[in-house]
Amino acid sequence: MNTPIALIVVGLPVEGPFDYVIPEEWQGRLGLGHRVAVSFAHAKRLGIVVGFKQQSLIKSVKSITLVLEEFPLVDRHLLELARLVSARYGCS
Repeated sequence: MNTPIALIVVGLPVEGPFDYVIPEEWQGRLGLGHRVAVSFAHAKRLGIVVGFKQQSLIKSVKSITLVLEEFPLVDRHLLELARLVSARYGCS
C-alpha cells in the first residue's frame, strides 16, 4: 500500500503503534498528537497519532474514522514523556 500512513496508539494494554490510512482530506494536515477515532478489534477506539510513514507492509490497512480536533491535543513533550514512562515501567 502506497498511501500516507499514521501510526496510532490506542488506550489498551497492547503493543503498538498500529498503521491506519490517513483520510484524503487530512493528508498533509494531520499532526503528531492528534486524537483520532479508529476501528480496533471490532470496536471504535480513541487513539493518538505518534508517527507517520509512507507505506505499510500490511495488505489491508483500515482508515482513520474521525479526526477529533482541528489541532493536535498532545504536544511532542507529552508524547516523549509517555514513551519514557512506557519504557521505564514496561507498559504499553
